[in-house]
Amino acid sequence: MLLKNIKFNTLFVFFLSVVFIWLFFFCKHDPRLSEVNVFNVDPYDAVGSIAVQISFVAAFFSTLRIFAVTNIEIQPSYHLIMILRGNLVSLLSILVNMISDIIALVRFRKIWINSSSGIFLSAMVISFMLITVILILWTLKLDFAKNLKIRYNISLKNLWSLAGFIIIAFYPVPGPFKKSILWAIFTAYLGMANKEQPAYSNG
Repeated sequence: MLLKNIKFNTLFVFFLSVVFIWLFFFCKHDPRLSEVNVFNVDPYDAVGSIAVQISFVAAFFSTLRIFAVTNIEIQPSYHLIMILRGNLVSLLSILVNMISDIIALVRFRKIWINSSSGIFLSAMVISFMLITVILILWTLKLDFAKNLKIRYNISLKNLWSLAGFIIIAFYPVPGPFKKSILWAIFTAYLGMANKEQPAYSNG
């Protein structure tokens, strides 16, 4: 029964990662949303660009593992650990991106708050973040039920991620120099740095 629930969890995570990719590009290219999309520029866009890749790849390999685990008789718990870890990596990547988007929405609220498209955009981001949090809690519940002991290690990487959120929250509004190549490279790397993934341990 637990294995069946883990399969459902993995499929839901994979589906969410696919929808996340669609959401990312839809917000960028839809004529109405693109006008009020305040996270369509670096470093916010860089966070999203990395997130769509990490979330999909992690969810994809977890999905492959979940269909192979029934045929694996050696150390099945190890494979379940890897599946749930992959699910969490995918979900946390999405969560980091949603937090980044919300920071942009709060910081540049004057651009979208008086627009119906802007309200719709913010509602999608908040709803997607809530769905992601629910799936994270479900994944952790499956971990506790199986007693696989997937634990989150608080390290300098986590502090760096927190520092990344603080930086993008107070990131200087681009001025006349925003079109320079060096500025574009800096903002892109800042977004990538904010996508540091969490570390896990077996016990």
